Amino acid sequence: MIDVTGKAVVAPDFSTIDEFAGVFPGWCAWRYEDRCSGKKPAKVPFGKRGRLSTAEPASWLAYSDARVFFNGGGFDGLGVLMTGSNGVVAFDVDGCLDDAGNVVAEHDAVAALEAMGSYIEVSPGGRGLRGFVIGAKPEGCRE
Repeated sequence: MIDVTGKAVVAPDFSTIDEFAGVFPGWCAWRYEDRCSGKKPAKVPFGKRGRLSTAEPASWLAYSDARVFFNGGGFDGLGVLMTGSNGVVAFDVDGCLDDAGNVVAEHDAVAALEAMGSYIEVSPGGRGLRGFVIGAKPEGCRE
């Protein structure tokens, strides 16, 4: 899949997601949409009835439904929904992978992601890693 910036998007690896799927309460399929403002494209979440809201948990999908929905086509990725109050915390380590997908040695944050023992994925742009854990964000951290 190619996003609106013309870059290749890394497809979800379901074999690794399946292990952690039941841990996270809300899922969606998402696709890039151009913001027409020169900024990077937005990752817009979708459910069975179109765009969904992170503020409306009733619109979220179960993992199995999100996977089927994604496989129907027209989406760039599968997403875990986070509201700040549902116990899902994400960590991004940008620029930690080289062009071949290998970890760049000077990124100590990668070891911290691995030590969490949770789900870690390659970011859609293919140059970073993202990890998800169940926990609470420390007070004062930004969304």
